[in-house]
Amino acid sequence: MARLCGVDWKTLAAMALISIAISDSSAFGKSKDEPKPAKLILTPLMIAALSCDLKQVTTLLSGGADVKATDARGNDALTYASTQRNKDMFLQCPEVVSALTKAGADPWKANFYQSPDFQLRQPSEIAVLRVEDIREAKDDRSKGFDEGIEQSLTQGRPRYTPVITPHYPIMKLSETRERLKAAGSSDTELMHPDRKHACSILGVDAVFEAVLKDYSHGLYAEGYLAGLVVGVGTNREASVEFWLTDCHTGDLLWSNNPTNVDVQRSFLATAFLSSYTTLCEQVITFPRYKEPGK
Repeated sequence: MARLCGVDWKTLAAMALISIAISDSSAFGKSKDEPKPAKLILTPLMIAALSCDLKQVTTLLSGGADVKATDARGNDALTYASTQRNKDMFLQCPEVVSALTKAGADPWKANFYQSPDFQLRQPSEIAVLRVEDIREAKDDRSKGFDEGIEQSLTQGRPRYTPVITPHYPIMKLSETRERLKAAGSSDTELMHPDRKHACSILGVDAVFEAVLKDYSHGLYAEGYLAGLVVGVGTNREASVEFWLTDCHTGDLLWSNNPTNVDVQRSFLATAFLSSYTTLCEQVITFPRYKEPGK
Protein backbone atom coordinates (compact mmCIF):
# COMPACT_ATOMS: atom_id res chain seq x y z
CA MET A 1 0.00 0.00 0.00
CA ALA A 2 1.39 3.39 -0.98
CA ARG A 3 2.31 5.71 1.86
CA LEU A 4 3.12 9.25 0.79
CA CYS A 5 5.91 10.90 2.70
CA GLY A 6 5.89 8.62 5.73
CA VAL A 7 8.59 6.00 6.27
CA ASP A 8 10.88 5.79 9.27
CA TRP A 9 14.67 5.83 9.03
CA LYS A 10 15.02 2.07 9.68
CA THR A 11 12.76 1.41 6.72
CA LEU A 12 14.73 3.90 4.65
CA ALA A 13 18.01 2.20 5.49
CA ALA A 14 16.54 -1.16 4.57
CA MET A 15 15.29 0.22 1.26
CA ALA A 16 18.71 1.68 0.52
CA LEU A 17 20.31 -1.74 1.03
CA ILE A 18 17.63 -3.37 -1.09
CA SER A 19 18.25 -0.82 -3.84
CA ILE A 20 21.94 -1.69 -3.84
CA ALA A 21 21.21 -5.42 -3.86
CA ILE A 22 18.76 -5.11 -6.76
CA SER A 23 21.10 -2.99 -8.85
CA ASP A 24 23.90 -5.51 -8.32
CA SER A 25 21.98 -8.79 -8.66
CA SER A 26 19.90 -7.79 -11.68
CA ALA A 27 23.04 -7.25 -13.72
CA PHE A 28 24.72 -10.66 -13.15
CA GLY A 29 27.85 -8.67 -12.32
CA LYS A 30 29.12 -5.21 -13.15
CA SER A 31 30.90 -4.40 -16.35
CA LYS A 32 34.66 -4.35 -15.85
CA ASP A 33 34.80 -1.18 -17.92
CA GLU A 34 32.42 0.74 -15.67
CA PRO A 35 33.99 4.13 -14.93
CA LYS A 36 34.85 4.95 -11.35
CA PRO A 37 33.16 7.98 -9.79
CA ALA A 38 35.10 11.18 -10.26
CA LYS A 39 37.08 12.28 -7.23
CA LEU A 40 35.29 15.04 -5.35
CA ILE A 41 37.61 18.05 -5.47
CA LEU A 42 36.50 21.32 -3.90
CA THR A 43 37.90 24.67 -4.97
CA PRO A 44 39.16 27.10 -2.30
CA LEU A 45 35.99 29.16 -2.87
CA MET A 46 33.78 26.12 -2.22
CA ILE A 47 35.69 25.35 0.97
CA ALA A 48 35.38 28.95 2.16
CA ALA A 49 31.64 28.93 1.39
CA LEU A 50 31.21 25.61 3.19
CA SER A 51 33.03 27.10 6.20
CA CYS A 52 30.92 30.30 6.14
CA ASP A 53 34.16 32.27 5.93
CA LEU A 54 33.00 35.62 4.52
CA LYS A 55 36.46 37.22 4.67
CA GLN A 56 38.03 34.41 2.66
CA VAL A 57 35.12 34.30 0.21
CA THR A 58 35.48 38.05 -0.38
CA THR A 59 39.25 37.75 -0.84
CA LEU A 60 38.91 34.88 -3.31
CA LEU A 61 36.22 36.65 -5.32
CA SER A 62 38.35 39.80 -5.47
CA GLY A 63 41.19 37.64 -6.74
CA GLY A 64 39.12 36.32 -9.63
CA ALA A 65 37.91 32.99 -8.27
CA ASP A 66 35.43 31.26 -10.58
CA VAL A 67 32.10 31.60 -8.81
CA LYS A 68 30.43 29.25 -11.34
CA ALA A 69 32.87 26.34 -10.93
CA THR A 70 31.33 23.03 -9.85
CA ASP A 71 32.65 19.86 -8.26
CA ALA A 72 32.23 16.33 -9.62
CA ARG A 73 28.63 16.23 -8.36
CA GLY A 74 27.70 19.53 -9.94
CA ASN A 75 27.69 21.53 -6.70
CA ASP A 76 28.94 25.12 -6.82
CA ALA A 77 30.04 27.40 -3.99
CA LEU A 78 26.51 28.81 -3.72
CA THR A 79 25.14 25.32 -3.11
CA TYR A 80 27.65 24.75 -0.31
CA ALA A 81 26.88 28.10 1.33
CA SER A 82 23.13 27.52 1.10
CA THR A 83 23.31 24.14 2.79
CA GLN A 84 24.83 25.66 5.93
CA ARG A 85 21.67 26.13 8.01
CA ASN A 86 20.67 26.01 11.66
CA LYS A 87 18.11 23.73 13.31
CA ASP A 88 15.29 26.04 12.19
CA MET A 89 16.51 25.74 8.61
CA PHE A 90 17.63 29.37 8.37
CA LEU A 91 20.97 30.23 6.76
CA GLN A 92 23.98 30.31 9.04
CA CYS A 93 25.85 32.70 6.76
CA PRO A 94 23.39 34.67 4.61
CA GLU A 95 26.09 37.25 3.92
CA VAL A 96 28.17 34.60 2.14
CA VAL A 97 25.20 33.58 0.00
CA SER A 98 24.62 37.25 -0.88
CA ALA A 99 28.29 37.80 -1.74
CA LEU A 100 28.27 34.82 -4.11
CA THR A 101 25.09 35.87 -5.92
CA LYS A 102 26.35 39.45 -6.27
CA ALA A 103 29.52 38.00 -7.82
CA GLY A 104 27.51 36.16 -10.46
CA ALA A 105 26.46 32.81 -8.94
CA ASP A 106 23.09 31.81 -10.41
CA PRO A 107 20.53 30.59 -7.84
CA TRP A 108 18.53 28.88 -10.61
CA LYS A 109 21.53 26.71 -11.52
CA ALA A 110 22.59 25.73 -7.99
CA ASN A 111 21.78 22.20 -6.86
CA PHE A 112 20.48 23.71 -3.63
CA TYR A 113 19.67 27.35 -2.88
CA GLN A 114 18.05 29.34 -0.10
CA SER A 115 17.64 33.08 -0.32
CA PRO A 116 18.84 35.29 2.56
CA ASP A 117 15.50 37.08 2.14
CA PHE A 118 13.49 33.97 3.07
CA GLN A 119 13.42 34.91 6.75
CA LEU A 120 12.50 38.50 5.89
CA ARG A 121 9.83 37.63 3.32
CA GLN A 122 8.26 34.48 4.70
CA PRO A 123 5.27 33.55 2.52
CA SER A 124 1.91 33.72 4.29
CA GLU A 125 0.36 31.50 1.59
CA ILE A 126 1.94 29.30 -1.07
CA ALA A 127 0.16 28.16 -4.23
CA VAL A 128 1.17 24.77 -5.61
CA LEU A 129 1.54 25.96 -9.20
CA ARG A 130 3.08 23.08 -11.11
CA VAL A 131 3.61 19.37 -10.52
CA GLU A 132 4.78 17.63 -13.67
CA ASP A 133 6.17 14.25 -14.69
CA ILE A 134 8.63 14.84 -17.55
CA ARG A 135 10.15 11.35 -17.60
CA GLU A 136 10.42 9.76 -21.04
CA ALA A 137 8.77 6.53 -19.88
CA LYS A 138 5.76 7.61 -17.86
CA ASP A 139 3.71 5.23 -15.72
CA ASP A 140 1.16 5.39 -12.92
CA ARG A 141 3.75 5.15 -10.15
CA SER A 142 3.78 8.94 -9.80
CA LYS A 143 0.09 8.92 -8.88
CA GLY A 144 -0.42 10.95 -5.72
CA PHE A 145 2.78 12.96 -6.16
CA ASP A 146 0.90 16.27 -5.91
CA GLU A 147 -0.86 15.05 -2.77
CA GLY A 148 2.47 14.10 -1.21
CA ILE A 149 3.84 17.57 -1.88
CA GLU A 150 0.75 19.26 -0.42
CA GLN A 151 0.90 17.10 2.71
CA SER A 152 4.56 17.91 3.22
CA LEU A 153 4.06 21.67 2.77
CA THR A 154 1.23 21.79 5.29
CA GLN A 155 2.40 18.97 7.55
CA GLY A 156 -1.16 17.73 7.28
CA ARG A 157 -0.41 14.24 8.56
CA PRO A 158 1.65 12.68 11.39
CA ARG A 159 5.35 12.56 10.54
CA TYR A 160 7.51 9.50 11.01
CA THR A 161 10.85 11.14 10.36
CA PRO A 162 13.00 13.53 12.42
CA VAL A 163 13.39 16.08 9.62
CA ILE A 164 11.89 19.52 10.22
CA THR A 165 9.32 20.11 7.49
CA PRO A 166 7.42 23.22 6.42
CA HIS A 167 4.02 24.08 7.87
CA TYR A 168 2.59 26.66 5.46
CA PRO A 169 -0.93 27.66 4.47
CA ILE A 170 -1.24 26.54 0.84
CA MET A 171 -3.49 26.72 -2.17
CA LYS A 172 -3.74 23.19 -3.51
CA LEU A 173 -2.90 22.39 -7.11
CA SER A 174 -6.54 21.64 -7.96
CA GLU A 175 -7.67 25.05 -6.68
CA THR A 176 -4.76 26.81 -8.37
CA ARG A 177 -5.73 25.31 -11.72
CA GLU A 178 -9.42 26.10 -11.21
CA ARG A 179 -8.62 29.78 -10.58
CA LEU A 180 -6.23 30.04 -13.52
CA LYS A 181 -8.71 28.33 -15.83
CA ALA A 182 -11.48 30.67 -14.69
CA ALA A 183 -9.16 33.58 -15.56
CA GLY A 184 -8.82 32.27 -19.12
CA SER A 185 -5.74 30.02 -19.02
CA SER A 186 -5.68 27.20 -21.58
CA ASP A 187 -4.95 23.57 -20.72
CA THR A 188 -1.41 24.02 -22.06
CA GLU A 189 -0.92 27.11 -19.90
CA LEU A 190 -2.18 25.21 -16.86
CA MET A 191 0.55 22.61 -17.33
CA HIS A 192 3.27 25.25 -17.92
CA PRO A 193 2.02 28.39 -16.19
CA ASP A 194 3.84 31.70 -16.33
CA ARG A 195 4.87 32.49 -12.75
CA LYS A 196 4.35 36.25 -12.91
CA HIS A 197 0.95 35.97 -14.57
CA ALA A 198 -0.17 33.24 -12.16
CA CYS A 199 0.92 35.28 -9.13
CA SER A 200 -1.15 38.26 -10.27
CA ILE A 201 -4.25 36.07 -10.56
CA LEU A 202 -3.82 33.94 -7.45
CA GLY A 203 -2.94 36.71 -4.99
CA VAL A 204 -0.52 34.52 -2.98
CA ASP A 205 2.95 35.35 -1.68
CA ALA A 206 4.83 32.52 -3.39
CA VAL A 207 4.38 29.67 -5.85
CA PHE A 208 5.80 26.15 -5.53
CA GLU A 209 6.76 23.92 -8.46
CA ALA A 210 8.00 20.34 -8.73
CA VAL A 211 9.18 18.31 -11.70
CA LEU A 212 9.74 14.55 -11.71
CA LYS A 213 12.52 13.80 -14.17
CA ASP A 214 14.79 11.05 -15.44
CA TYR A 215 18.14 10.48 -13.77
CA SER A 216 20.74 8.16 -15.29
CA HIS A 217 24.02 7.04 -13.77
CA GLY A 218 26.63 4.32 -14.13
CA LEU A 219 26.91 1.49 -16.62
CA TYR A 220 25.70 -2.05 -16.09
CA ALA A 221 25.88 -5.34 -17.94
CA GLU A 222 22.69 -7.36 -18.37
CA GLY A 223 24.49 -10.69 -18.29
CA TYR A 224 27.04 -12.95 -19.94
CA LEU A 225 26.64 -15.56 -22.69
CA ALA A 226 29.60 -17.65 -23.81
CA GLY A 227 31.91 -15.11 -22.23
CA LEU A 228 30.30 -12.17 -24.04
CA VAL A 229 28.43 -9.32 -22.46
CA VAL A 230 24.77 -9.38 -23.43
CA GLY A 231 23.39 -5.87 -23.30
CA VAL A 232 25.10 -2.88 -21.75
CA GLY A 233 23.01 0.02 -20.57
CA THR A 234 22.69 2.82 -18.07
CA ASN A 235 21.12 2.65 -14.64
CA ARG A 236 17.94 4.69 -14.78
CA GLU A 237 16.25 6.24 -11.78
CA ALA A 238 14.11 9.29 -11.11
CA SER A 239 14.72 12.56 -9.36
CA VAL A 240 12.62 15.56 -8.43
CA GLU A 241 13.48 19.24 -8.71
CA PHE A 242 11.67 21.83 -6.58
CA TRP A 243 11.35 25.64 -6.76
CA LEU A 244 9.75 28.22 -4.45
CA THR A 245 9.44 31.66 -6.07
CA ASP A 246 8.51 34.96 -4.43
CA CYS A 247 5.43 36.45 -6.14
CA HIS A 248 6.23 40.05 -5.17
CA THR A 249 9.76 40.17 -6.55
CA GLY A 250 10.00 37.16 -8.87
CA ASP A 251 13.12 36.07 -6.99
CA LEU A 252 13.89 32.48 -6.18
CA LEU A 253 13.43 31.88 -2.45
CA TRP A 254 14.39 28.20 -2.29
CA SER A 255 15.18 25.35 -4.65
CA ASN A 256 16.45 21.80 -4.49
CA ASN A 257 17.74 19.62 -7.29
CA PRO A 258 18.77 16.58 -5.25
CA THR A 259 20.14 14.48 -8.12
CA ASN A 260 23.77 15.25 -7.34
CA VAL A 261 23.61 16.71 -3.84
CA ASP A 262 23.73 13.40 -2.01
CA VAL A 263 23.86 9.80 -3.23
CA GLN A 264 21.10 8.98 -0.75
CA ARG A 265 18.70 11.04 -2.82
CA SER A 266 18.74 8.39 -5.54
CA PHE A 267 17.55 5.86 -2.97
CA LEU A 268 14.80 8.23 -1.92
CA ALA A 269 13.75 8.75 -5.52
CA THR A 270 13.75 5.01 -6.16
CA ALA A 271 11.73 4.55 -2.99
CA PHE A 272 9.25 7.16 -4.16
CA LEU A 273 8.60 5.34 -7.40
CA SER A 274 8.18 2.11 -5.45
CA SER A 275 5.40 3.75 -3.42
CA TYR A 276 7.43 3.71 -0.18
CA THR A 277 8.48 7.32 -0.14
CA THR A 278 10.05 9.75 2.26
CA LEU A 279 11.07 11.94 -0.66
CA CYS A 280 8.66 14.81 -0.03
CA GLU A 281 9.36 15.21 3.68
CA GLN A 282 13.08 14.62 3.37
CA VAL A 283 13.76 17.02 0.51
CA ILE A 284 11.27 19.87 1.06
CA THR A 285 13.16 21.45 3.92
CA PHE A 286 12.74 25.19 3.80
CA PRO A 287 12.23 27.05 7.10
CA ARG A 288 9.27 26.10 9.23
CA TYR A 289 6.33 28.46 9.05
CA LYS A 290 5.98 31.00 11.85
CA GLU A 291 2.52 32.44 12.40
CA PRO A 292 2.32 36.24 12.10
CA GLY A 293 2.92 37.97 15.43
CA LYS A 294 4.78 35.03 16.96
